[in-house]
Amino acid sequence: MHQEHLQEVLLQFFAGEVPAMDLQEAAQALLDSPQSAEFYQFRDMDSLQMVEHDHLLTICGAVLDGELAPECLQPISQVLSHSDKFEWEDEVITEVCYCWLVPEEMGALTLDAVEQHRRWLVGEEPLP
Repeated sequence: MHQEHLQEVLLQFFAGEVPAMDLQEAAQALLDSPQSAEFYQFRDMDSLQMVEHDHLLTICGAVLDGELAPECLQPISQVLSHSDKFEWEDEVITEVCYCWLVPEEMGALTLDAVEQHRRWLVGEEPLP
């Protein structure tokens, strides 16, 4: 339930229809739920959102502006990565989502890390 809600809030956030605070609340609800560590595929949806650099840059900006807690990036990436509602064809987006999804492997989700992800997304710095 929380994953589907976060999925819908992400779509609305990408469209500029809801503020970062709504995304924060939806992501936090998923973090707080006992099912937050479970990954599963969502059922088929009727539309597909192509994820672009600008979408993740908006999320990075919300974190860097203090509107979204860095730990909320993990459930956001979980939804982006496991939902059939989102798709992308870009190595940088894949790497950023992976960093957010498994911070225990890729490094803590700190403001410095999010700033680095932002630099990757705008092309200021190459991927490692």
